[in-house]
Amino acid sequence: MVGKSLNEFLESLCHGGEMEFRYKNREFLIQSETIDGVSTIRLDEFKGNYVKGNFNFIEKIIKGDSFEDCVKKLIASSFIDDKTIFEIEEEIEVLFG
Repeated sequence: MVGKSLNEFLESLCHGGEMEFRYKNREFLIQSETIDGVSTIRLDEFKGNYVKGNFNFIEKIIKGDSFEDCVKKLIASSFIDDKTIFEIEEEIEVLFG
């Protein structure tokens, strides 16, 4: 991972963080947020001009009892392209956050 270590990336999500990153020439936004009282990690892929807020689709939404619970679920699941975060870690470049 370029720009942050994997531990820093996951720790940031545990504390309500938001990051933009690139994977295989695709750009994503991942963020921890509370929606209707539920801890959530949301992963969106950008489409076109991401400065204008154009998102392609919601790639993944993970809900849990806390952000830490969401991160545990994220680690245990497929992240992008049916691969875990550990499988693609070396191909991720954190751009912001």
